[in-house]
Amino acid sequence: MKTLLAALLGAAMTASQLQAAVLYSYDDGTAEAGVRGGPPRPADLWIANGFTAVPGASLIKSIDIAYGTPFAGANPPINGLPVQILLYDDPTDDMDPTDAVLLTSVMTVAAGANTNTFINVPITPTAVVGDFFVAALMASPANGGLGGALDKSVTSLNVSWVAENTGGTGLINPLNVAGTSTFGPVPINTIPNAPGVFMIRANGVPEPTALAGALLACGLASAIRRRV
Repeated sequence: MKTLLAALLGAAMTASQLQAAVLYSYDDGTAEAGVRGGPPRPADLWIANGFTAVPGASLIKSIDIAYGTPFAGANPPINGLPVQILLYDDPTDDMDPTDAVLLTSVMTVAAGANTNTFINVPITPTAVVGDFFVAALMASPANGGLGGALDKSVTSLNVSWVAENTGGTGLINPLNVAGTSTFGPVPINTIPNAPGVFMIRANGVPEPTALAGALLACGLASAIRRRV
């Protein structure tokens, strides 16, 4: 009985440690600027952040995104407009999305724009390895509403990318962003007066198989120690 109890306690401790979620994020929660496609508008806008997977939290279950910026005189919010949320693998692990491979995506609508409010968007839980990108594809409306929220307090990281197609909307193919954009993808830091990071985050948790394996190993190890 003591051996079994020790094994169960060890397994519970390991589960608690492994199940700590990781928030992949660069921003401080406040947008000082926003981005949009065009002119001319309407235009397609694609924005992305690159991250490196953390061992033990490589299953991406949802993506958080903030839209627009609350600065005085900002254009009308884009609330209600369709947005495609995307998760990509970076096959070359060079933090460059030109060759990114789409893993999964989900359609949603913009909300909470111009308020520094993050909207949580669940996706099909998807495992990532090495570098990966979380992105959003949306239309920049004719009224100039801002889509991507940009935190300009973080300027030293070259991890945020942007692309556009000024020929209209529905023209950027998320499977081939580089081949269907009229501009980009390029690092946002290469655009004059626009250094910063996009307010797009990813939520990672342990993969179920890894968690189960760790729990089994911990339980066996604890039982062996007690028997010895």
